[in-house]
Amino acid sequence: MARRERLEWLLVAMASGRYGPSIDTSMRDFEADFIVATAAQTYVMPGGRERARHLVVDLTEIVDRGQATRESKTVREDSHTRNYARFTLTQQGRDEARAIAARTTKETA
Repeated sequence: MARRERLEWLLVAMASGRYGPSIDTSMRDFEADFIVATAAQTYVMPGGRERARHLVVDLTEIVDRGQATRESKTVREDSHTRNYARFTLTQQGRDEARAIAARTTKETA
């Protein structure tokens, strides 16, 4: 899938509320849906988790465009620390997601 289409999918998915008020890079269901919807290239992490190669790059692009904010998080789990990023749509991102959804609805009607 082309980058523009991946970015549009991300905006609409984030705005849908299906994944909560924000998404983060540790959400397996969100990443699995991204992989399926965009036919994303993947790689396997130590431990066997499949990751989408372009997900963080695409989310960073959305942040750079002012359509989302990024917040770094750290969680201690047993004897190790896990870092991840949380992304939340801005008003500009929500507006763009609505425009994409409206356009997509017209195209399929």
